[in-house]
Amino acid sequence: MSEIEDILKGRLRPPNIPDEWLGEPLPNNQGWRWYNPENRGDCVRIYAADEPYVVVTRNGEVLDSNGNPTGEK
Repeated sequence: MSEIEDILKGRLRPPNIPDEWLGEPLPNNQGWRWYNPENRGDCVRIYAADEPYVVVTRNGEVLDSNGNPTGEK
């Protein structure tokens, strides 16, 4: 198994994900979600696709690659 496969299956915590955050599979085995148990709107979703990609949210709002809110939920 590759490192990205282990991350997508939740067997490996990615760097920079806080130790206290919890993980769960995304619906339909699309990837894995790491979230703050004190605020589930803070999360990192890692999607399995031809090219895996990451979506980061703060307080339920999607952030761009610079950490700025995009206006998406």
